[in-house]
Amino acid sequence: TQTNKQTNIINNSKMSSTRPSQQERGRRMLVWNFVAMSVCFSIHHGTVTALLALASTNLGDSLAGAQSGVLYLTYTLSAVFLAVFVVQKTGAKWGMVSALALYCAYVASFLLAARVPDAAWYAAVAGAAVGGVAAGWLWTAEGLFFAQTSHAYARLADRSESSCNSLFAGIFSTIYVGLEVLMKGGSSLLNMWGGEELVYVVFTLTAATAALAMAFVQAPPVAVAAPQRSGRPRLRDTQERVGKEKGAARGDGGENDDDEEEVLVLSLDPSKGQEETSLLLQNDRGGGRLDGDSSVSGPDGDDAHTPLLAGGNDGISNSNSSSSNNNINTKTRYGSRSQVVEHGLTVLRLFVRSRKLQLLLVFNAAFGLASAFMDQYVNGTPAKAAVGKDHVGLLAAVAPAVAAAVSMPLAWASSQNRVGKLPAMLAGTGSFVLLAIVVASLSEARLAGLGWGIVFGYVFAGFGRAVFESTNKAAFADFFPHDREAAFANIIFISGGSAGIAFLVFPHIDRLAMALSTWLVSAAAAVCLVAAFRLHHRDTPHALVQA
Repeated sequence: TQTNKQTNIINNSKMSSTRPSQQERGRRMLVWNFVAMSVCFSIHHGTVTALLALASTNLGDSLAGAQSGVLYLTYTLSAVFLAVFVVQKTGAKWGMVSALALYCAYVASFLLAARVPDAAWYAAVAGAAVGGVAAGWLWTAEGLFFAQTSHAYARLADRSESSCNSLFAGIFSTIYVGLEVLMKGGSSLLNMWGGEELVYVVFTLTAATAALAMAFVQAPPVAVAAPQRSGRPRLRDTQERVGKEKGAARGDGGENDDDEEEVLVLSLDPSKGQEETSLLLQNDRGGGRLDGDSSVSGPDGDDAHTPLLAGGNDGISNSNSSSSNNNINTKTRYGSRSQVVEHGLTVLRLFVRSRKLQLLLVFNAAFGLASAFMDQYVNGTPAKAAVGKDHVGLLAAVAPAVAAAVSMPLAWASSQNRVGKLPAMLAGTGSFVLLAIVVASLSEARLAGLGWGIVFGYVFAGFGRAVFESTNKAAFADFFPHDREAAFANIIFISGGSAGIAFLVFPHIDRLAMALSTWLVSAAAAVCLVAAFRLHHRDTPHALVQA
């Protein structure tokens, strides 16, 4: 009997040692859920970017410039005046679902313009306007989903939030640009097999399917205020818990409560017999616990305990940086009036008061100009002459392919304390500068005569794109931990606004003027980035080993 007991003890010990811990299962769930979101998002947006690259080739310079300009300008206005308001009401997940559904109008507008030539202008511009409005909160919702997932992963993995920002930025960027490669390359193949209309039909159906699939992605983890109690807290459905805790918070007027704790609710897959996991972070400086027994220390000092309200129907984070004890207040920081103008002013106020934000945004303006330069001029004129209309999609796929290849190495390098994010961002500005210089130094005839050698421009654009999608986003998450939604909306405001203006202006100026404007803004971005990182290091000394 004693031998049997010892054998059972040994077997149970082996089983417990091989069984994944709650933390490990939570981390896996976070990663795979983030991957699922990235795939749905990227397939849909891949159809958008593929058609955007073909617009000047298929629609002509005038209509393509007007359509793309309207797309980016409505996108910019929506980001400023609607994004925070909509995402506050919908949450990160449903904000993306609704935006992707509306964004289908842009993809379908190409099909309508091809089928009804007399209505081409109306269809193209109207589809761009609807898609642009949706895009304004699409990227804000995605940025919030990203930030919430990174925040939760940092708690479960006991890692710095800065390193997790780099990790998830790399994952998203790799999937996003990788699927864009498939969509752009696929557009050329479809065009050769069945013409433009086949491209438009397939892409419209693909975009609609991706929007529907996003509805089945889980909402990001939820962090809510809950009274401290003995034993494990009762875990309820995410939506129910958020609603009740918000009601409790409103009832006490948002006063500080030393007995409150942060509860991060992670819903695992019930079909596999996994239970809900809760991560409890004490509001004092003493760290927290997982399921009441495993120690989980906050990795980044004060920022380690910064609360983040997420998920359900209330997806706006609420970080009360002025609170001495990091109390959790579930009432959104954007006020109770819930007015569109008020949310727009929130974004603009951050832009006006933050010198770091202003400096970082110059890089985003350079990206907007470089993107318009490639889509409006390079794709529509020298590239079409160099490789032929049917192959422009394949050539355009080179840029995201390069971005996909370098995104994870950039994310890894940027997460290293001795390297940081500044060198990668400077390299991104350098790629835009080189693109403008080389294109300006060669005549259109010389560029067309290069044939597939014109691919050099897409290599430069791809590297800059990787920096924008990966390192740039991680830097914003590091620099503005308490104003992430407004900061991400400003990225859209500047990159989208600069691209929109460029799309409207570029068809009416010559090649040298386009290249010169891109070069000047990109060169200025390098200087501004150095100044922004110096300010960040001065204001937050611990950032010297993070950024």
